[in-house]
Amino acid sequence: MKQLFTLLMTAIFALASCKKDDTTRPVDAKLAGKWEMVSVKNNTTNAVMTKPISVSTNIDIIMAFTSGGKGNISGILTQETLIKGSFSIDQTKNIAIPSITLTYPSDNLMGSFSWDSLFSYNITVSEKYFYDSVGNLNISCKNNNVLTFIKQ
Repeated sequence: MKQLFTLLMTAIFALASCKKDDTTRPVDAKLAGKWEMVSVKNNTTNAVMTKPISVSTNIDIIMAFTSGGKGNISGILTQETLIKGSFSIDQTKNIAIPSITLTYPSDNLMGSFSWDSLFSYNITVSEKYFYDSVGNLNISCKNNNVLTFIKQ
């Protein structure tokens, strides 16, 4: 009887210690980190837009998880434009970035506003994300555009 009790208690403790903690483990840890936007493709026309040559700074975003499928997006656009917002993802690679806050100090470089706008107009209509064969992050948008980022 004593052995049965010991076995039962061991099983109970083992099961209790195996509790899965889905709220803190990122759904896709590969998404976390710093990413640089390198292009925007319009899938309707196949046109690909890249950063204008006159713009020397990059659009860099940081994706940081706060729980399993949620996190914060921050970073900097050209001309020190600050980005703040949140995102959510799921197991099927759906992504939502419902809104972002941008702080535009100025646009001293010709062309940087249009590059920043390509990011800000598209990122809030994000729908799906995927990685290409070389590990670039691609975010498909509801407006048929795809934002491409490289890991920094």
